[in-house]
Amino acid sequence: LYNACFLDLYAGSGAVGLEALSRGVSWVSFVEISDICARIIQKNVKRMGFSDRTEVLRYDVKNLPPLPRTYDIVFSGPPYKEQLTAKTLDIILSRVVLAKNCRVICQHETSEVVPEEAGNLKKFREKKYGQTILSFYALEE
Repeated sequence: LYNACFLDLYAGSGAVGLEALSRGVSWVSFVEISDICARIIQKNVKRMGFSDRTEVLRYDVKNLPPLPRTYDIVFSGPPYKEQLTAKTLDIILSRVVLAKNCRVICQHETSEVVPEEAGNLKKFREKKYGQTILSFYALEE
């Protein structure tokens, strides 16, 4: 993770992005629509001393504008009941600049069927934790 640029979609409390910062990423963009959650993220970022390495973007991921940074790691954890993984992968491909060796990690419920491929992203690993699955994607060469 050292020096990577990290995008945390559906950031919620920001726990995933904050963990990434504590493990050495150089930048985190948190995307969260909830005003309450965005304020919590900003408060925690400041408390942990990461204000100069973060931004909190107040967007619904479905309406995310093209982002100017290049990301090495993208984490997506949408609300389970909405089953948004496939749609979010399409949004990532159309609005996020991905580094050559980028990894996209999608957290979803075990009942959600996610694509093996989306554009030039290909799933290479899956890890199950109870009722949660992390699906790992990489850019195909």
